[in-house]
Amino acid sequence: MEMRPSGKVPTDSSEIDIDLVFGALADGNRRKMILCLRSGAQTVETLRQPLGITTWGTLKHLHVLEECGLVTSEKRGRSRYCQLRAERLETVKRWVDEVQVFWTGNLERLVSLIEETK
Repeated sequence: MEMRPSGKVPTDSSEIDIDLVFGALADGNRRKMILCLRSGAQTVETLRQPLGITTWGTLKHLHVLEECGLVTSEKRGRSRYCQLRAERLETVKRWVDEVQVFWTGNLERLVSLIEETK
């Protein structure tokens, strides 16, 4: 198991999942693919064209998206179709919501302290 910069080893699958999802979302091409997949299943070629990358490069990006569970794909005839698993984005939403609550609370306390010192 990979060590985190803090030296902490993740103890549950939710922490590992969020790391995989954020890692996948860290790349602009993969984020563009996810945006394309919002409208429904797309072929690898359809995803490749707006990115201006090779089919091999597209498949490598799709592999990362599949590994973290954001995308599934299946072969239909001569084409591979990819489908977004939007429910996996809930992992990101929950994390962002938790961070937002933390910062909102801290900022409100800071504003109160500043107001008290005036």
